[in-house]
Amino acid sequence: MRHTIRLLLKSPGFAMTAILVFGFGIGTNTAIFSLVQAVIFKPLPYPDPTSLIQVFLTYQGNEDSIDYPDYVDILRAQHSFKNMAEVGSGSLDLTGEGNPERLRVDFITASMFAVTGSPAVLGRPFSENEDVSGGPLVVVLSEQFWRTRFNADPSIIARHAN
Repeated sequence: MRHTIRLLLKSPGFAMTAILVFGFGIGTNTAIFSLVQAVIFKPLPYPDPTSLIQVFLTYQGNEDSIDYPDYVDILRAQHSFKNMAEVGSGSLDLTGEGNPERLRVDFITASMFAVTGSPAVLGRPFSENEDVSGGPLVVVLSEQFWRTRFNADPSIIARHAN
């Protein structure tokens, strides 16, 4: 050990290069392992993540999500799945209290809560009766958005229910 330390002290350029190479190698391996751990080995945060699948529509070699009319047709015709849900992404502008804000939103069917087993932290998810064309406008806030935009105010439901 003393011999190694003496050699490193005699050639500081080599010692610094070796330390940087080892540090970079260890850092890179740690980052890659953390990514693999988070993406591959960590299960999805649902009660039975192995039973979830995602269905895409393939057209001319490109994958695309299924639109709502096709989802309704597939839902009526299928006999293989216990439950199905549709998700469409988009954006909306939030105005009213506070500064206007453009939000990334998901448009989901009421069955999404049954498919994922996700409970409502406060209030309730919307029902199948509300999940109809021309039905009432219902919103489900993520817990993070509720905490950051509305300061985790539990009265938000009563205040905006009408």
